Amino acid sequence: MKTMKKVLSIALVGAIMLSVAACGKGNYKVVDKKTFKNALEDVAGFDSDDIYDYTDYYDDAEHDLDCWDGNIRYEYIQFEDNEAAMDFFDDYYYDDFQDMVDDHDFSGSRFSSHSNTSAYIIVNGESDSDDFFDDDIYGGFFCKEDTVVLVYAISDRQRDMDAVDEFLSAIGYPHP
Repeated sequence: MKTMKKVLSIALVGAIMLSVAACGKGNYKVVDKKTFKNALEDVAGFDSDDIYDYTDYYDDAEHDLDCWDGNIRYEYIQFEDNEAAMDFFDDYYYDDFQDMVDDHDFSGSRFSSHSNTSAYIIVNGESDSDDFFDDDIYGGFFCKEDTVVLVYAISDRQRDMDAVDEFLSAIGYPHP
């Protein structure tokens, strides 16, 4: 009985620590376009010719910097305002993520937060979803102020995960 209480106590302490750690994930400042582009060049190793600004590719978007490096995607989308950014984030990422969670189609660790003005998703695991992703997924999806930032790898290779971590750290964003 004492052993069971110890195991249960350790499990509860672990759950509390994860909750406290997850709360700190939303503490980051919004990266600007110049800083993101510099990180693409200096950290991810892209040449300026490889970085495309699709400007208004999405409705209400002013900038859309988009780069792929094998299994890793880097994207910075700046919208006209927070409402447009949140609408985009919800429609393209958060709603599908929530469906995946509700359908129990994910194994691994995940943190998410959503309010009226900001949201993020941080994942490290495997998704078996028709909605979110159907593969290994590692990285972060962020919406704050008028900006959406996506940095993720569709991979479980350590070097891809390290590249995602290094980039997110360079722009001051949390990583898995």
